[in-house]
Amino acid sequence: MGNLGFRGHVGLELAVSNYQHILKNNLYYGMIYFGGEFYEGKHEPIVSKKLFDICQEVMTRKSKPHPEGD
Repeated sequence: MGNLGFRGHVGLELAVSNYQHILKNNLYYGMIYFGGEFYEGKHEPIVSKKLFDICQEVMTRKSKPHPEGD
């Protein structure tokens, strides 16, 4: 992914897994997950649901396969 210059709270460069965790957050398209259910947030979405879904598909395609049992 290369150095994008983003750093965590202790000043270290973020790992790819940090970016993946951030990009999986439903808040970006306006949904909140609470108590095992999704709710529409009162906040303005940052990205469309379509763009969010495309991002999820790309991350799934590009992720390394995990051996069974992991």
